[in-house]
Amino acid sequence: MRIYRSWIPADYAKLAELQRRRQLRFPREAVRRAESIVELVRRGGDVALIKATARFDRVRLTRRRLRVPRREFRAAWRSLSIAQRRAMRRAWRNILAFHAKQRARGYTLEMPYGTLRQMVRPLHRVGIHIPARTDPLVSTLLMCAGAARVAGVRELVLISPPRFSGTIARVILAGAYLAGIDEAYPVGGAQGVAALSFGTKSIPAVDKVVGPGNVYTQAAKMLTQGGGSLEGPSEILVLADGTASPAAVAADLIAQAEHTGDNWAVLVTPSKRLVLGVLEEIKRQLRDLDRAVVAAASLSQCGAMVLVRSMKEGLDMANLFAPEHLEIVARDGRRLVDGVRNAGTVLLGGASPVAAADYGAGPNHVLPTAGTARFASGLGVRDFMKLTNVTALSPKGLKSLAPDLAVLARMEGLEGHARSMEMNR
Repeated sequence: MRIYRSWIPADYAKLAELQRRRQLRFPREAVRRAESIVELVRRGGDVALIKATARFDRVRLTRRRLRVPRREFRAAWRSLSIAQRRAMRRAWRNILAFHAKQRARGYTLEMPYGTLRQMVRPLHRVGIHIPARTDPLVSTLLMCAGAARVAGVRELVLISPPRFSGTIARVILAGAYLAGIDEAYPVGGAQGVAALSFGTKSIPAVDKVVGPGNVYTQAAKMLTQGGGSLEGPSEILVLADGTASPAAVAADLIAQAEHTGDNWAVLVTPSKRLVLGVLEEIKRQLRDLDRAVVAAASLSQCGAMVLVRSMKEGLDMANLFAPEHLEIVARDGRRLVDGVRNAGTVLLGGASPVAAADYGAGPNHVLPTAGTARFASGLGVRDFMKLTNVTALSPKGLKSLAPDLAVLARMEGLEGHARSMEMNR
């Protein structure tokens, strides 16, 4: 991992370049390819979906095999060990408990000119995309489904790329059983997102698609839904002082780096001793790690150690970086957390590793990446709810408002708007 000193101009310039590299990009070729896949499925329905699955996932499906029978959910759940079922149940309970506090409620406001109201309604049908070609991300399924269930979503639909057996990974189906998923289809990627967004003969359309995926999946979400939550490579920034354990910090950086070879892992600290200790621990801990090659690639390409002059400067740098995960390990950590403006989630204290939050401490782990934490939030209950405003003016109330509001309309050159308010109703 490279070491930078914030007070050296050349190092600071290199850090700025690292920041630019984190921007979420959609290569033109990827967008064109995703657009082509989306259009083929929109026009061709099940036939195009099956062909795309054979091409990209190398699995041949039929219409009869598109929907996973519910008995497979139960069979997958029963195939788990007692310890595995217990762990999943505990994570599920924690997720539901945390998200229950996020429920939005409407309100009514009585004004002299009438009644104003905001209605809150859950989405009716939501699709969840869960990658599972290499890592069956059952924890992500529980996160997405938990927030949606608390919001009151009536129908939850799972899509996930098929294994070579033609069905969804067993652990994902077990999670679907626990979360009460209504339907599951062994399709994924851009073609799966398109099928959910437009609907096919076998797969009814949904109101929204959530869940991570590769660049083609994300591009398809952008093309079919105008954006939504777009997840890039995962990232962690550890802001720590000299009290932090080098072994624990190294373990947290490695844990984030082992997903893929392009995950970000950054340590910001005023302690040179901690930097040297973490570097030694990384070398030691990688020796017997199954995914050492992947983690080492992330750490060498997207890792950094940043020496700062103070924890305040380190906090400023963390806010500038706007990381997906911000871990604060410091003597005055509780004071520092009040100064956090930009972070997808904050892990406070040496006993709060990102992995604990990822696997079910309660908060959602579907989070903004690539600096988008400056304006975006993690997945939550409100992502599955719609807010609808209701305006009910009395005739007398409209008459009292019209003179002033008509002036505004005419300032914008919209005479028709002005006249509609001045009309005697």
